[in-house]
This record gives sequence, C-alpha cells and structure tokens, in this order.
Amino acid sequence: MDMFLLVVRRVADYSDAAWYKINLGPLVCFEGRNNSPGHVTYRGSQGMLLGALKLVYKEGAVRCVSDVAYNSRWGCHGYSSFKTYPLNVFITDRQNNVIFPLPQFIKHSAGLWYDMPVVDDKYSDELVFSNFDFPLYLQPHMELRIWFGEDLENWSETDNQGRVCVDVMGYVIGDVGGAGGSPGGGTSKGQALLKDLKASLGSIMQKSWK
Repeated sequence: MDMFLLVVRRVADYSDAAWYKINLGPLVCFEGRNNSPGHVTYRGSQGMLLGALKLVYKEGAVRCVSDVAYNSRWGCHGYSSFKTYPLNVFITDRQNNVIFPLPQFIKHSAGLWYDMPVVDDKYSDELVFSNFDFPLYLQPHMELRIWFGEDLENWSETDNQGRVCVDVMGYVIGDVGGAGGSPGGGTSKGQALLKDLKASLGSIMQKSWK
C-alpha cells in the first residue's frame, strides 16, 4: 500500500492540468425525489485522472419542502434544520457509491446534509469537490450520477420539489492518448505520469500474486 501511495503522489506536477467538460451533450439534471439523479457518461477514448469534479449551475431550483421560499441550487436555502449544513448534492458512480463530497464534510448522515467552506447553497455558481491525494480514474463509458442527497438515501423526500441542471467538469491531472491537449488526445506530461502509474500498479499486482 505504501508503494501505491507513493505512485499516486507522483501525480503532483499539475502544470498541464485543466478543466474538461464531461457532459458533451445535454445538461445533466437531477430532481429532489423519486430516484431522479442526473446521469453523465464519459465518452472519451482514453481514461483520465481527475483531481477534482465541478458542477456548474445552469438552471432550475430544488428544495427539501414544498414551500418555494426555500428554493436553492445545491440544498434547501434557509431551512432551519439544515442552516449549518445546507448542501445536499452528491456525485456517485453507477452503483450509487458516493464519490463526493468526502465523508468528513457530511454532518447529517441520515439525509446526507453537509457543509463546505465558501459555498452558498442558493447563490454559488459552482460546486467544486477535490481529492488530489486519491485522484479519480475516470474510464471510458464510466457513468457518474448527480443526486439530491435525500433522494439518494430515500430519506424524508416526499415533499421535496424542484429540478436543477448543471454542466459536469473534471480537473484532469493525467491522461493517455495521442497528439492534442484534450482528454483522449493527451499531453506528453500527463501521458508519462499515467503510464508510470499504470506500470507501477501492474508491478505491485504481479508481486501480490507470487
């Protein structure tokens, strides 16, 4: 495991890093109830390492009750029970395993409510999640889901209302490909870093079977 951590942390030179739009088609829209996440599938031809994911607000509103006074982009604005942890938007994989936010931000485990510094649930244009210690390896055809947390947990969702649409962006710190600067096209530094990571992981796995 120590060797694995050392390999991952070699992806610390982010001079070629850049934001990449993952939903190349329509906006990704989620609702507050009835198992209604937004879905986006990565259509690139090569995998890429992501140090962060960003949701960029485009339209709509969502809330944890029927009253429109609590309309929000990322939670339930001003609702008394969640004033100190007003955010409720999650990113999962296809099996609904939570990718973001990280566990330390979650303050209300039943309904998955959380707080993040300098983020306003009603006015912030972007919701940015990062984990550079353990980058996400986004493979071709991998699906990401955007959930309202109460809907994900099926907790107190019957009076939830609304729909929010976003763009989904990934902060690429390494990818593999040919010429060009976009994921699937690759950069020389990102290509070298990810090849080194794959080779090192392969070596570790081979040793584990001996």
